[in-house]
Amino acid sequence: MIIPFLNGFTHMEKLDKEFGSENVIGGVAHISSTINNDGAIEHFSEFKKITFGNRKKHQRNDLV
Repeated sequence: MIIPFLNGFTHMEKLDKEFGSENVIGGVAHISSTINNDGAIEHFSEFKKITFGNRKKHQRNDLV
C-alpha cells in the first residue's frame, strides 16, 4: 500500500502506472505551517490531522 502526501495530482498517475492503482490510496495532511527564512518549519496552530482512504471503488477495503 502506498499513501502519498504530496501537493498536486500528477504524481498519482505515475504511482498508479508503476505500482497499480489498486495499491495507491489517497492521502492528505491537514496542517497550518510554513517554512521561515531560516528553513525551519513554523506551525501556526495546534490543528493537525491525516486523512487517507480509497480513491476508487475497485480498491480493496482492507487496505484502509
